[in-house]
Amino acid sequence: MEWAWSCPACGNRLKRTGGRELQCSADGARYTQVQGIWRMLTPQQEKHYARFVQEYDVVRSGEQWGSDRAAYYRALPFRDLSAKHEDIWRIRAATYTKFLDDVLHPLVRSRGPSLRVVDAGAGNGWLAYRLALEGHRVMATDLRTNTGDGLGAHIWYGEQAPFVPVQAAFESIPLDDGSADVVIFAGSLHYATEYETVLQEAKRVVGDHGQIVVMETPVYRHSSSGKQMVRELHQRLRREHGIGADALPHENYLTLHQLHELGDQLELDWRVIEPFYGWRWALAPWLAKLRGQREPARFYILIASAKDEAMYTG
Repeated sequence: MEWAWSCPACGNRLKRTGGRELQCSADGARYTQVQGIWRMLTPQQEKHYARFVQEYDVVRSGEQWGSDRAAYYRALPFRDLSAKHEDIWRIRAATYTKFLDDVLHPLVRSRGPSLRVVDAGAGNGWLAYRLALEGHRVMATDLRTNTGDGLGAHIWYGEQAPFVPVQAAFESIPLDDGSADVVIFAGSLHYATEYETVLQEAKRVVGDHGQIVVMETPVYRHSSSGKQMVRELHQRLRREHGIGADALPHENYLTLHQLHELGDQLELDWRVIEPFYGWRWALAPWLAKLRGQREPARFYILIASAKDEAMYTG
């Protein structure tokens, strides 16, 4: 079934004018599919995000993310065949398993076996691939399109579980109102320049009865801890990669207070789930307090629904 495409510039319906082209019904703007990826950035957005994409590529390349083997991508998140980021993928595997058990599978039982899912900030598409294996219709969006660590990595997954790669910004998901069941930000929401704008767009796409899921965005009780984390991050990026990390003013982290505020502003109710990453992770806040260190980030699974659709439990 075709996705209900909308123009990223004006929001009007897009109609297919060819196998690899969509055209805006209002202003005639055309968007094409290149190397399997739908290019859905406006010229203004391309210019706006160009420096950030360039700098992010430098960092990810320096940290040796990605591979030239299909087996690497298809094993994620349960195995890191490169053995370069095993601790990070171990956390992602635990998060993903908890997400399946507590969020996705209950949703399938209530709504049917095939959900319409947007993986926003999909990176190399590992989550989109896994969800497609589960039988869902998945759109994977990101700004980056390289084959090692961006949407271009779709070439490694084959046709067993196809998903639709789309180069698009958080703020303008190219879909009609209410055309998805779930929008997922997996390790990506903290790259937003403004949470309210991005979550409002996700809410538009899922409508009154869909869900927004946020995973692996750093959450702190105190904003001072988040600010200190950002200072440490910027220092590391300058030291290791020569990057100032000032191309875009990212949000970088969430606080529990922000979560409540966003819920009030956007009329969203939040449900909070905390995966278990092991006792070392669980005890980290207590150890940090004893040592006089800043509080470590917590990774929750945050599920937002329109008010009266869910209950905040955090």
